[in-house]
Amino acid sequence: MKSKISQEELNKIKAELLVRHNYQADDFSIVLVDTIQDNFAKVVESLNATTEAAKEIQKQIKPIQLTTKSQAFWLYFVPTFAMTVFAGILLWAGYVFFDFGQEFKHYKYSDEIEQLLEKSDIQTDDLGNKYIVLKPAITLKNAKVGKHYFYSPVVKSITVPISKAE
Repeated sequence: MKSKISQEELNKIKAELLVRHNYQADDFSIVLVDTIQDNFAKVVESLNATTEAAKEIQKQIKPIQLTTKSQAFWLYFVPTFAMTVFAGILLWAGYVFFDFGQEFKHYKYSDEIEQLLEKSDIQTDDLGNKYIVLKPAITLKNAKVGKHYFYSPVVKSITVPISKAE
């Protein structure tokens, strides 16, 4: 660390610290304190300049003089109305989002059904009706989600896999 203090001044400061406080300082400590003092002086100078600028700005602020009650009403009403409309829009959007989430959660197997529909073959007839087309699987283990079904003649039921553990 390079300092603006000469060796002679450094020795004087060391001697003064030794005589006054009975403390033997090294060169680095003295240079460090000098650097900190310089930086602190710069901060104080910057703070004083900022304070002066703030005072100048404060002098330039001119208060608004309202002459009628209607001016005061509109000065209050317009921002309040705008904030009320904005808050209403946010509340409405939050309600719609929450309501949609709750509506979707009503379906117990919504994730599995979504997985089934993503993988299935959906066909549309001439009237616009949509159908999921499934083909028979040889065994239940071979049945693929959205592609196959399995008919069990023992219990006389059709099993359609809607999701598979991966």
